[in-house]
Amino acid sequence: MAKVKKNPVIEGLSGGVGKLVFKQYGDKTVVCKWPEHDPNRQPTAGEARQRGRIQEAAARAKAVLATETGKAYYEGRENAWVSTALIIRPFMISLTHRRF
Repeated sequence: MAKVKKNPVIEGLSGGVGKLVFKQYGDKTVVCKWPEHDPNRQPTAGEARQRGRIQEAAARAKAVLATETGKAYYEGRENAWVSTALIIRPFMISLTHRRF
């Protein structure tokens, strides 16, 4: 990982260019290599459990937005992402208090 100092060309740059990734940490620009992901890697038990929770929360949000009451209540929100986040949040919080 490299830190960039006083270079106006890449100062404030973020995102990927080729196999490099530019990141912003406060007022510093950091350059690192693109992360390598193994497509054959199996998720751990915890990762799989969390993905299942998120899928369940998303399905619940979709079901709420499919009802007339839910649609009317969340219709005035900024966009669909905000509505979905507002529905998912209480469900995800309730999951943190449950024991699996």
